Amino acid sequence: MRHALQGLYNPTTFLHSTCFSTPNTDLSTSYDCFSSQYFHDMPDPRRRHPKGYADRKSRKPPITVRMHHTPIPQLGPTAQERFLSALAIPSTESTTPSIASPLLLQPGQLPGSRVHSSQLASALSRELGPDVVTASDHFIERLFPAERLPFPVDRRVFRALAKERYWDRSLNSFQQLEYSEEGMQKWLNKVGNIIGNAHNKTVMRSWWHGTCNLPPGGAPMNRKPDIVLISHDYYQSLLNSPRRVNWLHIRSFAEVTTEARSPSRMVHTINAKSYLLFVVQFDRRFVPALSFNSSGEYTLTLTDREGQIRYHGVPLSTNGLESARLFLTMLAFFMFGDDTDIGLDPHFIRDPETEVLIAVNVDGRRYEIKDHIYTLESFLGRGTRVWIVARDGKQFVLKDSWVQADRVESEVAHLKSMSGHDEIETLVPTFIGGGDVIINGVRDSTANYRGFGLVGRLNNQRVHCRILTGTIGVPLTSFRSKKEFINGLLTVVSGESTESPL
Repeated sequence: MRHALQGLYNPTTFLHSTCFSTPNTDLSTSYDCFSSQYFHDMPDPRRRHPKGYADRKSRKPPITVRMHHTPIPQLGPTAQERFLSALAIPSTESTTPSIASPLLLQPGQLPGSRVHSSQLASALSRELGPDVVTASDHFIERLFPAERLPFPVDRRVFRALAKERYWDRSLNSFQQLEYSEEGMQKWLNKVGNIIGNAHNKTVMRSWWHGTCNLPPGGAPMNRKPDIVLISHDYYQSLLNSPRRVNWLHIRSFAEVTTEARSPSRMVHTINAKSYLLFVVQFDRRFVPALSFNSSGEYTLTLTDREGQIRYHGVPLSTNGLESARLFLTMLAFFMFGDDTDIGLDPHFIRDPETEVLIAVNVDGRRYEIKDHIYTLESFLGRGTRVWIVARDGKQFVLKDSWVQADRVESEVAHLKSMSGHDEIETLVPTFIGGGDVIINGVRDSTANYRGFGLVGRLNNQRVHCRILTGTIGVPLTSFRSKKEFINGLLTVVSGESTESPL
């Protein structure tokens, strides 16, 4: 049975869309698509084959059928298809990837499932494609606005740094920089604590270096960030009892190289670890990451559902008050700002010990999270996630996604327009609440820090939406007889319940 299911999902046994759309005057072979030839291409579930047999066996492509139908118009690729196309092997005749030939499918792996770790870097680079842009100082001012700055980066801050010999007043430059992984971690923590103490602020997050020896757990593949940003309480517990960090605890990360110029592999490793944060942390809105080289150059990389932004700051070793002030502003947000400022969704509530999501607030009301039933693991696009949530003994479906700005009203408007009609009340989802996600009084959108067309492609902004609907049925796979299964399919097709004998 396992081999049969693998055969069903093998791309070579899928029916091509032309089976239903290519016109032909000859209908004599219209049944060939469903003839025994097609089924012979699949393993016989009654036979027991050696492990891997179904994958080694060569199969002929299915015979397609021609019908008197107008060709079905081609729809634009979904985010999932775009992600799969980024993983596909280009043919020898074309440089364009084919969605029908996924590169990363391993034996027993289903299309659309998680990327294999060995090809992750190249797959993510290809998916990002043209959606990688370079930003100026204005981007930092939008991402970390002055009105949300935990404390002012003023003369008091620089005096405190100078007193501890981390700032040279005569040269206007940072001191005691050490461009190793452990050295950079200590320098960031020391500078962060100094500037916070200057304004009597308690540090909220600290940088941890221990992940270099033991990669974080809780992710589908192993990746070892050079430095990770975690809550200060968790940091203190690791100092007392070093152990493996879980990806759920990581708020951000930094990569460090002793080379004078940042190698190209640093881009790939930032992409991979940003992807893992999106995969593991369901309340992740965007991922900010830092990187440093031994010339003092640093880069802030921000990855969101629209693409990736890279800001190359003035080297830390350069003399200059304003460039230093800009870097200290970023560090203040990383170590003292709200979780919202570094990419988390404040409406979700985490377990204080495990960091697992336990509840979510929708329209000011708390709903307990019962189950996570769907996630779209592509890097870009909607990033749709679906949960079953409960309140007052009733269960609902919560859908979270990033919708293109020009399409944000469609789903909510349609659901609202169908509400209150008794004749379809049990046939369509009932809108309970939600809509645009509001954070700090502002609609959550990639345009908030990108600007409308300022950093990224025009008309590519995405708006964060959350929709709560009811009621919840039972999975189709829970049928107890063939009759129940067929009745379920008829209900989907006809839009009404059927209890007629079969």
